[in-house]
Amino acid sequence: MRVLVVRLVALGMAGDVKRILSDSDQMLPFQLS
Repeated sequence: MRVLVVRLVALGMAGDVKRILSDSDQMLPFQLS
């Protein structure tokens, strides 16, 4: 189950990066659970 954890962490980091890059844009549904 380590792959799931790694994927979750990677998705979380990508979400943070996208949020920072497109901070001025509307808050897109980054947190899709």
